[in-house]
Amino acid sequence: ADGNLSTSEEMTSVIKLKKTTEIEQYSNLSNDGTVAANDHYIFMSNASNKLVKLDKDMNVIQTYDIKYATYLNLVGEKLYYTDKNHHICVLDTKTEKSETLQDVSAFYMTYHDSKLYYQNDSDNESLYVYDISDKTSTKLLDEHIYNMNFVGDTIYLTGKSSIISYNMTTKATDTIYNKQVYGSAYNDGYLYFITDRQSLGRVSVKSKESQIILTDMGYSMFVMSDEAIYYVGTDAKMYRLDLST
Repeated sequence: ADGNLSTSEEMTSVIKLKKTTEIEQYSNLSNDGTVAANDHYIFMSNASNKLVKLDKDMNVIQTYDIKYATYLNLVGEKLYYTDKNHHICVLDTKTEKSETLQDVSAFYMTYHDSKLYYQNDSDNESLYVYDISDKTSTKLLDEHIYNMNFVGDTIYLTGKSSIISYNMTTKATDTIYNKQVYGSAYNDGYLYFITDRQSLGRVSVKSKESQIILTDMGYSMFVMSDEAIYYVGTDAKMYRLDLST
């Protein structure tokens, strides 16, 4: 519409649905993990904050009686998530039955190798792991941790004032970047993050050398895919940063 005319036009949205890659999964989970997808379906919340299942044409085919679901991890027919109280839950997408697994206050929950890693807000924001097979939780690290990225035996964690690594085999930790950051996503040897001045930076996990890539970030968040980083600038417009160019 403009100042003189009131017109409307129907827009058709075309998407290519694919399995969520690790980069997309970790980037999404660092921003509350509100979307999960596979070859056939998308799970997300609707305008009423209820969990819904959509087909590849974005048609809602199922609405669940689950509100404020976050940190969605889709593993086969199981959808692991945290509920409105941030308890660890699972939805069987085949039987449509949901179950509370742990009544802890869990954030940044990430599925890896038949386990759910999470920040236990009830215990000083420390790193915990929930073993799905034996249904037990174990404390791994007595540090303030936030989102996480899994690379081999290593978890790269956003800490309270730095980015640290945690080796799941040796239990050893190391500081990768010694400044406060918001969120992080791993891609091809680098961790991408937002600084406290809302700039986009990256650090090499091997050399620990860092650089600032962008300084016109409008918000302390970004979404990352294998090919690009999507962010909102200070002019409130959305941008796509191509990783190859």
